[in-house]
Amino acid sequence: MKAQRKALAVRSVLFLCGLISVCGPNVRAQTEESTKTWAATSIRGVSTEKPAAEWWNSFHDEELTRLISRAVANNLDLRLAAARVDEARAARGVAKSAFYPSVGVTTSAERLRERVAAFNPGVNAPTFHPVELNNF
Repeated sequence: MKAQRKALAVRSVLFLCGLISVCGPNVRAQTEESTKTWAATSIRGVSTEKPAAEWWNSFHDEELTRLISRAVANNLDLRLAAARVDEARAARGVAKSAFYPSVGVTTSAERLRERVAAFNPGVNAPTFHPVELNNF
């Protein structure tokens, strides 16, 4: 009984593997020519130049230029991002200033007036009589 179950399980697994391999996509192996042409185009397409800052002007389309100008002027997120860049630059300047020497100047003045005619009992004058406090 156990042998029949094992045989049925093995047959089921083999059947499912065969079914999956038949139902898969039709994949063709790449030829050498396609690989060579792809490599040649990818090497030719590499550019070390930076793209133009106003790349949309290369299309010579007035409407596109007008739309981008309007979007830049009314885009609050872009303004916020530019403000954040300015804030980060200022914070960097403040952080870099800690490495520079600093110069500080302080001044102070003090005036003291004493009355000479005032009653001054002196330093050693007791304010109480030296009587023994513990009489017990």
